[in-house]
Amino acid sequence: MVSPSTTKSKNMKSAAVTKASKRTSSRGQKDDVKKPNENEERQRRIDLIKDKRMKITEEGLKNLSNYEYKAGTPTILDNFMNKYYWNKVILLIPKEMAPNMITLVGLATMMLSYFCIAYYTPTFTEEAPKWTYLANAIGLFFYQTMDAIDGKQARRTGSAGPLGQLFDHGCDSISTTFICMSAMASTSLGCGPRAMAFLMFVIVPFFLAQWEEYHTHVFRSGLSFYGVTEAQFTSIALYMISFFFGPGIWHMHPISSINLEIIDYIIICISAITGYGSIDAMLNVMRHAKDTRTAMMQLIPITALMVCGMLWTLIPTVHPRLVLGTFGIAFTYLTNNMILCGMTGMQYPRYHSLLVPLPIIFVIDYLYLFPRHSDIILGLYLGFLVYKSWKFLTDSMEEISTYLGIYALSITKKRPQ
Repeated sequence: MVSPSTTKSKNMKSAAVTKASKRTSSRGQKDDVKKPNENEERQRRIDLIKDKRMKITEEGLKNLSNYEYKAGTPTILDNFMNKYYWNKVILLIPKEMAPNMITLVGLATMMLSYFCIAYYTPTFTEEAPKWTYLANAIGLFFYQTMDAIDGKQARRTGSAGPLGQLFDHGCDSISTTFICMSAMASTSLGCGPRAMAFLMFVIVPFFLAQWEEYHTHVFRSGLSFYGVTEAQFTSIALYMISFFFGPGIWHMHPISSINLEIIDYIIICISAITGYGSIDAMLNVMRHAKDTRTAMMQLIPITALMVCGMLWTLIPTVHPRLVLGTFGIAFTYLTNNMILCGMTGMQYPRYHSLLVPLPIIFVIDYLYLFPRHSDIILGLYLGFLVYKSWKFLTDSMEEISTYLGIYALSITKKRPQ
């Protein structure tokens, strides 16, 4: 026999289950409605982008939703700086400041310090005023700090995403060239074959890191014992030594029987580290790439750039910094292409029409076809290359921000839905 209280209890439970079922059904219907609306909104944004000349394919834009940044193992110095410095600095940054704005401020400061020393060293062999070496050390340390905390700010404000990844690594690709050229000026290295070799031994590993991420989906910014942070502190040390002792110290011969200067030993050490890292990256890609042949073919543009750059330094030129700057910006363009393709899953192009004029200008310079105007031609091409590289980066960011419905340099505004 069932008591009235038991029957009442069962009726109450049944009513509660019915209400919960209705709520669940209602919520499910809302989710079903919401999901098509989100898909429709994203398709509408893609259609808006289609009205322009797209840098990213429709499939590539959709792949952005699945992109997830995975960093490699940090070095001991990374962990030290993170614990005792970067985690404290981020608390001083207002939450209203966009992560990309932090990166941009750091990059602008570092570039300004470079132009200070470049003004006094037109051939990178002159001795600049002491304050310029100190300015470069401070500028690079400030950039390092901003570059380290921008990701923390993104996670802190809930604004992390592929747009920040492209902006951050895009700025890194720009800064790499300027850091190298600042080091050349600070050590009076000049603009000859040694300088180009130094530039290549620094910028190529950065490209290979992006190439490695393209195939392994993990970004390793160096070796376990020597990464980006260590390289930046190495540059800061160069600036500070030049500040205290002058750039002439780098041209002393520590071993009289060997015709090598101190700066030569430094370049050899750097090339050994980055060379080992490059080989390690290539072996890692060969282990993970779906098509090894295609992966290796993707290195044709950067290899051609290296060969052309080294050959160019053998030709006397009135403005040698133009050559270094041109190849640095060309590297930036190739690297940003690789970053974008890695995030969107697009095929990395083996042919870049923007770089076709480079070997043509080299032949003109080599054959002295226009001896009075060769530097003008190269300067005009450099200006065009800077414009197209910047436009590629900004157009790509605009497409991503339009698709995701966000702004690049603000976290307080949203695009109208």
